[in-house]
This record gives sequence, C-alpha cells and structure tokens, in this order.
Amino acid sequence: MFTLDTRVSAAVGVFTVLAVVIVGLLVLPPEDSYSHKVRALPRTAEVCQARGGQWFESGNSGDFNCNLPTSDAWRRCNTSEECQGVCLAAHSDRNDADANRCSPAVLVFGCYEQIAHNMRWTTCRG
Repeated sequence: MFTLDTRVSAAVGVFTVLAVVIVGLLVLPPEDSYSHKVRALPRTAEVCQARGGQWFESGNSGDFNCNLPTSDAWRRCNTSEECQGVCLAAHSDRNDADANRCSPAVLVFGCYEQIAHNMRWTTCRG
C-alpha cells in the first residue's frame, strides 16, 4: 500500500517533470530555419541551374551543392525566419546599411553576423 508520503512524493515528481518540460519548451529556440532552407535546395546540377542557381563543389570532399539567389535580397528584416536566406545584421562586414537586410543568396559563406531568434549571432560557414 502507498502511504501519504509516497503519494505526495510521486505527485511532486510528476509536477517537477512537467515544469521542466514546460520551461524547456519556453526557453529553447525553435529548430534552425536555416537548416530547413539548406535541405530544400536542389540536389542536382540540372534543377539548380534551371532555377538560376550556382552548382559548385564544397571543398575537397567531392560533395556538390546548389546556391540559389533570393528574390528578397537586401529587403529589410527583423530575423532570418523572414528571409529566404539569412537576415544580415546592420553595421556589419556583409551589410553596412543602417538596417538588417536579407542575404542575396540562400547559402552565405565565411563569417557574418545574422539576426535569428531575436538575437544577433556571429556565424561562420565553410
């Protein structure tokens, strides 16, 4: 038989787990939208080039990727989720404008400052 102490301890344990899950959902940022954008890029040279993209080899790995131009290039943005590529931070190496702007291509290489999840991030991609 369960005693009152056992039932109280079990209830406290359940509420603790629920609280941790709820706090985790509130604090954790959503899955990176950039990853979704990269996965959605064409996987063949033919499709890439037909959509106006550049088909290129990534480093020395033998892997090829497609980089598509964006139709929202240099449009004002508040976060990368609003852009087809990324939201380049204002007053940075890639964007010397007074406002955040959407990137001219989906893939952005090198180091750059972006606005994502309401924060300014320095990102480096090879």
